[in-house]
Amino acid sequence: MRTTQPPVRFSAFVDDLTDDEIRWFINHTESVPNSYGMRCPKFTLQHGDTISSTRYFICSIEEDENKKYFWLRAQECEDIWAVAEFIQSFLRECRPTECWGMTFATSCDRLQIGDATGGALFVTENSISLYRAEDILAHHIHRHKKGKQQTGES
Repeated sequence: MRTTQPPVRFSAFVDDLTDDEIRWFINHTESVPNSYGMRCPKFTLQHGDTISSTRYFICSIEEDENKKYFWLRAQECEDIWAVAEFIQSFLRECRPTECWGMTFATSCDRLQIGDATGGALFVTENSISLYRAEDILAHHIHRHKKGKQQTGES
């Protein structure tokens, strides 16, 4: 389910690219003006918006020890779902049996209680799951308290 998120920052990658996957990447991105080889995605999201702006995220093809990978990143990504849908499109066309995940941190101008948080995305060919850090923490606190109740601990 698509939910509104505050702007997030992240740095993630897709590794071990084949030549066909690099061609897919080039066909689904466009150069960002004055940006030292960086690219931003260009395609239509499931909710109808077209990505063609760095307000989402930027990415590049990098090489390290004879391996090539997409490096995706943002200082303030306004739509974390755009990242998930871009990767899902890649998985559907290039790696239908694989999955992908990343973590992210929320960003804010003025820190208030509960503002320093983040989460994780998990993407497959058929699904996108967003896990907020506070939900993960609440789940573990609940499990801990439930365990103490069952053992009679206080």
